[in-house]
Amino acid sequence: MKKLALIPIIVLFFVTFSLPALGKMPAHVLTQMSIKDREVRISSEGAGHVNLTDRKPTILESRIDNLKQRALSEIDRRITSLTNVEDRISKIKKLTDAQKTQLQNNIQAEITQLDTLKTKIQSDTDLQTLRDDTKSIITSYRIYLLYLPVTRIIIAADGLLDTADKLSSVAASLQTKINEAKGQGQDTANLEKLLTDIQTQITGAKTQANNAISAVTTLNPTAYHGNKQFLQTARKMLQTALKDLLTAKQDARKIIESLRKLGKHTDITPSVSVEPTSTPTETPTPTLTPTPTI
Repeated sequence: MKKLALIPIIVLFFVTFSLPALGKMPAHVLTQMSIKDREVRISSEGAGHVNLTDRKPTILESRIDNLKQRALSEIDRRITSLTNVEDRISKIKKLTDAQKTQLQNNIQAEITQLDTLKTKIQSDTDLQTLRDDTKSIITSYRIYLLYLPVTRIIIAADGLLDTADKLSSVAASLQTKINEAKGQGQDTANLEKLLTDIQTQITGAKTQANNAISAVTTLNPTAYHGNKQFLQTARKMLQTALKDLLTAKQDARKIIESLRKLGKHTDITPSVSVEPTSTPTETPTPTLTPTPTI
C-alpha cells in the first residue's frame, strides 16, 4: 500500500521538474528527438505509412536527373538536324535515286538508334551507366562530324554540277558564234582552242564533283576515323572542280572579247558566277546568276 501511495508523488515530481526542463532545451535537440521518435514510429508501423512525396531528392538523384535532361536535349537536337538533312537531300538535283535512297536510309537508321538510346537513358538509374550512354551520343552518333559535312559536300557538288551545265550552254552558244566568224573567213584558230579548253575544264569539273559525291555517300559513323580521310579527299575534289570552272569562265570571257574585236556582235556573257565563296579548308559553294539571252 505504501508503494501505491508513492506513485502520485513521483508523477507530481516529474510534472514539476521535467516539463520545464524540456521547454528550456535547444531547438536542435528537440528536433533530433522528434526525428528519432518519428524513426521509431516508422519502424514500428512499417514503411507503408511514410509519405514519400515529402522526401527531397538526394545529391545522386539530382545529378542523374540533370545528366538525363542534358542527354535527352542533345539527342533531340541531333534528330532535328538529321531530319533537316534528309529534307535537303531529297531536293538535291544531281543525286541519283539510288544515292538518295542510300543516304536517307542511313539517316533513318541513325534516327531510330537515337530514339532507342533516348528510351534507355530515360530508364537509367545507375550514374555510371547513364554517363556511358550519354558519352555514346558523341562517340557512336557522329551527326555533326559526319552527316552534316557529307551533306554540305553533296550540296556543293550539286551546285558545281549545275554551274558546269550552265557553262556548257554558254560554250554551245560560243561555238555557234565562232562557226559564223569562221564561215566569213575570219581566223578562229585561237578561239577554237579556247573553246576546246572550256569543254575540257567543264568535263573535268563534272568528274571531280561526281567523284566527291560518290566518295561520301557510303560513309557511316561507325568508321569515323577512316571517314575523315574521305571527307578531306572529297573537299579537295570540289576545290579542283571549282578551279576548273573558274578557268572555263575565263576562257569564255576571252572568246567573247575576241569575237567583239572581229566585229562579231554578241551579247553572250558567262551565265554563272563561280567565284570562290569559302576558304580552301571549307567546302566551295558556287553562286549562280540567271542564264542570259543569246
